[in-house]
Amino acid sequence: MECARSLAIRLARLTAALPQDSAPASLKYGLSLLGLMQPRLRLPLVELDETSKSSVAKAIAAVLVPNQASEARGWQAASI
Repeated sequence: MECARSLAIRLARLTAALPQDSAPASLKYGLSLLGLMQPRLRLPLVELDETSKSSVAKAIAAVLVPNQASEARGWQAASI
């Protein structure tokens, strides 16, 4: 239960840190940092500015430990 609570708190912080004005672009950029997708966007979405990219990267780093990103890539490959 404590593990679930800790994860919920970290995910809430991640959600709060994502720029809300460009949520789809933020999510796509975050997923690309994890190796789960390419950061390409189609109109009307526009690429995040460097400040927003940095914010997303820091928020993800605060939630994940280094080996979780590689586990996420392995999960994606196994689920295809």
